[in-house]
Amino acid sequence: MNTKELITVDELCEFLQIGKNTAYNLINKKLITAYRIGHQWRISKESIHEYLNSRKTNMKNT
Repeated sequence: MNTKELITVDELCEFLQIGKNTAYNLINKKLITAYRIGHQWRISKESIHEYLNSRKTNMKNT
């Protein structure tokens, strides 16, 4: 994985249109794969797509 495949929490919030608390909840619940680099979290773009696909599947089943 290269660093181009990782985004910041702020970028995650902008992409998903969520607040920082929600973003950190997704990370803490391990719903999105994130890596702590120094004092910042970096989130895998692939993990975001997997999370969105899992939500899409859950929505179809309800």
